Amino acid sequence: MGVVLLPTNVGAAGTCPAFLSPVEAGRITDQRLDEVSGLAAVRTVRRALWLHEDSGNGPWLFAVTSQGDLRASIEVLGATNRDWEDMARARGRLWIGDIGDNGRSRSEIQVYWFTEPSSLGIDSVTARVVTLRYPDDAHDAEAMIVDGRNRRLFIFEKQTSSATSRVYGADLRGVQSGDTLRLRLVARVPLMSITAADLGRDGIIVRDYTSGLLFPWTMGRVVPTLRRSTPCPVELPTSESIAFSISGQRMYSIREGSDPSIRYVRLSYG
Repeated sequence: MGVVLLPTNVGAAGTCPAFLSPVEAGRITDQRLDEVSGLAAVRTVRRALWLHEDSGNGPWLFAVTSQGDLRASIEVLGATNRDWEDMARARGRLWIGDIGDNGRSRSEIQVYWFTEPSSLGIDSVTARVVTLRYPDDAHDAEAMIVDGRNRRLFIFEKQTSSATSRVYGADLRGVQSGDTLRLRLVARVPLMSITAADLGRDGIIVRDYTSGLLFPWTMGRVVPTLRRSTPCPVELPTSESIAFSISGQRMYSIREGSDPSIRYVRLSYG
């Protein structure tokens, strides 16, 4: 999401907002988009969303309106979609995490990045890549966030045998395309089967297939927030991906499968 500013009504106390009932904004009818796994809000177009698909699909970035109308299909040159699972925005860039590993057999994973397109009329972007290595074993993962202010990247494992999941981090300061970075364990969160995460005005949202936890900001930094903040339970529509709107007042989600609905939950402090 880039630079995150703490609102005055959250602060160090970590007040939980109210989460209003989910609203269906639209439905994606384009038959090519049946395995949506990564999501981010488009900065230059109101209520539009970037998305990408899961493994078995090409290296493409798509843009849809919140009603589900396809606005752009952009090829990501220099990238391979081995198992793209999540997307993030930070410092004017989009980051795509090729981090999925159902068989837990990958010794290395990749993250691609490129400048966020300023127009939906372009045909392609050229990606840069960083390779990541875990400090222990291979892990399946479907959730990634990038903290633009502190220039750090975080991967949430998809844990299916424990009620807590590990979070790994890497420092992006000075990173160049082709670099290899070693991840390190930085936190654990009380959620399993994590499928997506995002940074927003009010905190960090981490979700599984049917619900989620919002960690209100602690000093505006990711690691203290995940370690010390008391999370707010959030009932979310069944889906795999999630992203805050540009304003931070909505959390959009899209499920995998054909003809998927686009839903959002509005945050309110009354």
